Amino acid sequence: MPKENSIRFNKVNIYLVFDVHGEHNDDSVNIEVSCGEDIEMYLNFYRDRNWSELFESEGYGGYDVDYAVFKGITVSCTDEHGNRFFAGNDFGRYGSATLNIKHLEEDNAKKLDEIRKILG
Repeated sequence: MPKENSIRFNKVNIYLVFDVHGEHNDDSVNIEVSCGEDIEMYLNFYRDRNWSELFESEGYGGYDVDYAVFKGITVSCTDEHGNRFFAGNDFGRYGSATLNIKHLEEDNAKKLDEIRKILG
């Protein structure tokens, strides 16, 4: 597989993107998720039309939302120089990213060794 642009990211954020429609408002809402369980939970709220739970952190009550449309997932990354990168299918185009698992394992192994030394 050809290697194109390889960037080391310091911070990665993942968002579920919804268009929220109510009697007096139409907004795009990004809900930050941290793991697969979060994604599953929020999409279950969406499937069940449980708007008050789904948009609780965004300040929407269940009565303020008539319906919502799931637009996709956005990944926001920041590299060591502070540059931001976005990928996702909610921009009207598709992006892709891959993770170098071997590098992550090596980084985590170093961190675990440092923690073991501290805990001694």
